[in-house]
Amino acid sequence: MKKSNGMIAVIFVLLGCFSMESNAQDAIKAVMKKCENMESMTVSTIRTKEKNNLTSTLTSFNFDASANPALVQEIIAAFQKDREKADKNMENKTGGKVTSAYYTFGTSWYSYNYDEKGQLCVAAKISDE
Repeated sequence: MKKSNGMIAVIFVLLGCFSMESNAQDAIKAVMKKCENMESMTVSTIRTKEKNNLTSTLTSFNFDASANPALVQEIIAAFQKDREKADKNMENKTGGKVTSAYYTFGTSWYSYNYDEKGQLCVAAKISDE
């Protein structure tokens, strides 16, 4: 009886870890999906099948931030919301503001770069696990 209870506990812990990893970047995924569906957004997507038969998708888009400042703030807020959940994160600041960020979640990564010309570039590599 004790062995089966221990095994059940291990299964619940493992399931919890998998569900936390898949929810770790929910805010970033949601804002990227919104951008991908916008008619005014040009989105580039590359899908590759890797040696281990896993699929990875690289998605990127960039736009003039002055044309949609509210969207810029929404993207930055999504990254900030998911920052603490990332396995690794790197941020660059200019004048006290984060101008670029790179976060990894397992084998996937997400980044944005806001340059001095007012262009915002967002990219993600999502690997099926």
